[in-house]
Amino acid sequence: MILTHTFNLLSHPNQAWVNLRDSQPSVANCFVQHLLWLALIPPLCLYLGTTQVGWRVGSGEPVYLTTASALTMACLFYLAILAGTFALGHLIHWMAQTYGAESSHGAAMALATYSITPLMLCGVLGLYPVAWVSLLVGIGAVAHSVYLLFVGVTPMMKISREQGVLFASAILAVALVFTVALMAASVILWNFGAGPVFL
Repeated sequence: MILTHTFNLLSHPNQAWVNLRDSQPSVANCFVQHLLWLALIPPLCLYLGTTQVGWRVGSGEPVYLTTASALTMACLFYLAILAGTFALGHLIHWMAQTYGAESSHGAAMALATYSITPLMLCGVLGLYPVAWVSLLVGIGAVAHSVYLLFVGVTPMMKISREQGVLFASAILAVALVFTVALMAASVILWNFGAGPVFL
């Protein structure tokens, strides 16, 4: 079921959003059937990549993280993905009234969780962490996630296309604020000992 929804969302997003809306998703279903599994990809791949392959910048020697450091960071990353997506879903539901949307908690959470699918799949690049490849593919994944968000708002929230563009722009702004907050939290946690330890 996870792979079917994911494939349909990436290949036929308009129809996939309509099908998802018609299935009346719940918050629990969004998490259990989609996010809990896909959110494992980036932390797990980055853990393996930073401990087994190492980061390589230019033609220098690869840089590795210790197993304990990488494990701590991977667990925190996984929890941050879950918490950030959960918070984003609730904010989408809260903002829906402003745009005259017919939103349920499940539909808002589905919009949040399924929109980030390309970003989660992009996490596979962590297995072989090369900075310039990760940057290029990451930009493409962000662009596709934004596209899915803009396409999905109208059917999921049952609003007009014009209202959907405004609503999606507001969601995107909130997501950017969350990203900056996550970066700030990462710096704070690094100062308390949860940062990278190199071999």
